[in-house]
Amino acid sequence: MATKTKIFLSSPMPRGNALWEVIRDSITTLFEHGPLSTFFELIKIDTEGGEAPDAIYVEQVSESQIVLTVFDDEIRQGQRDEINKAIE
Repeated sequence: MATKTKIFLSSPMPRGNALWEVIRDSITTLFEHGPLSTFFELIKIDTEGGEAPDAIYVEQVSESQIVLTVFDDEIRQGQRDEINKAIE
C-alpha cells in the first residue's frame, strides 16, 4: 500500500462546547473511517484549552504534509501558536 498523506488537524476545543466535539468527531470520522482513510492519516492533539506540549506539536506538524485549520469566532492563543509553528 502507498504511503498515506498526513494531515494535522488544528481546531478549537472549548471546554463544554458540544458543537466543537461534533465538528472534530465528524472530521475524524471522515478521515479515519470513510473513503478518505485510504489516502490520508489524520493527526491531532486531543487536549482542551489549546495548550499543546510544544515538542509533541512541532514533531507532529513537521511530519504532516497538510495542516487543516478550523476557525471559530475567536482564534485562541493556543491555536494561534499552532498556526505560527506550522508556518515556520
